[in-house]
Amino acid sequence: MQFTKNHKAFSSDGLSTNLKRNNYANYGVFLKDVVTHFKDSLDINFKYISPFNEPQWDWKNGKQEGSPWNNDELSTATKIIDSVFVKHHLATKLEVSEAGQIDYLTSIKKGKENRSNQVEVFFNPSSELYIGDLETVSPKFAGHSYFTTWDISKLKRKREEIKEKLIKYPNLEYWMTEYCILENNTEIRGRGKGLHMKTALYVARLIHADLTIANASSWQWWLAMTPYKYKDGLIYHDKNKEDGTFESSKLLWGLGNYSRFIRPEAKRIKIEYKDKNSLENLEKGVLVSAYKNIDNTIVVVVVNQKEEAVKLSFKSIIKQLYVTDKDFDLKLIKGNIGEKDIEISGKSINTLIL
Repeated sequence: MQFTKNHKAFSSDGLSTNLKRNNYANYGVFLKDVVTHFKDSLDINFKYISPFNEPQWDWKNGKQEGSPWNNDELSTATKIIDSVFVKHHLATKLEVSEAGQIDYLTSIKKGKENRSNQVEVFFNPSSELYIGDLETVSPKFAGHSYFTTWDISKLKRKREEIKEKLIKYPNLEYWMTEYCILENNTEIRGRGKGLHMKTALYVARLIHADLTIANASSWQWWLAMTPYKYKDGLIYHDKNKEDGTFESSKLLWGLGNYSRFIRPEAKRIKIEYKDKNSLENLEKGVLVSAYKNIDNTIVVVVVNQKEEAVKLSFKSIIKQLYVTDKDFDLKLIKGNIGEKDIEISGKSINTLIL
């Protein structure tokens, strides 16, 4: 807080960064000290560090630490932090810009013109605020999927906009770096525990869309454990009790249908099936995606949003089936299947090993 304009961890007016301009370099040194501490003391090497979280928000209510950042401030600060990292020969890369919503990355937002359109602003070489040539800036952009999940047309459109930027800038990749259910819509509400398949299926649809439409190469949930009655945790635990209880959610296991089997450096395999990206199928149908791990394991994730079971056929032999539904938690239902056809239960998230 000694670096901020108001000596507080939140903004007074929300109009610009709360970090004093003459402390940008000090902030860079602080980040350098964090990276080197973990490396030297704990032998932990950070590949990436994110200096600016959700810069679009005003962060002025005092309920949570944070700072707004305008694009010109972000560009200037990133250049200064880069110079500090280069001077100290750090291999850790800077991740920019951790947008509070993914559409701040791809379009100009009314009222937030100076905090949006960030892919073009930061990675178009003709931009005055270009940072893509800095040594320590990672060739990727990151955003949070909040408030872009409903309705289904919005879910699809906003991720197609991400895909278009990746086509325009093929040297970049996209990371979805934070999400929990904050929305209140006709399908789901953020308040209340999310223990059941309704929450798990809502998030599985989003993961599917982020991976297969937006082409995200990383997907991260917020957060692991929570004591609150809100759909923000994978595990719910008692608050302020020495010997309390805990509950696991179907979301925990459904997330595992992806994360346990799709391993780092996996490549997504293009898969075709009828109406796969139609609005009706995205909302109520069967969502299928496939991945090849570096050990050549083929992983297929099937999200069946229908009430009834469906039968699927593959060109390759199915070896194993892991199921998350109302009865099972990422359970190995069938091993050594040895067939190409399989039945997928209703309202379920499934991992098939081919």
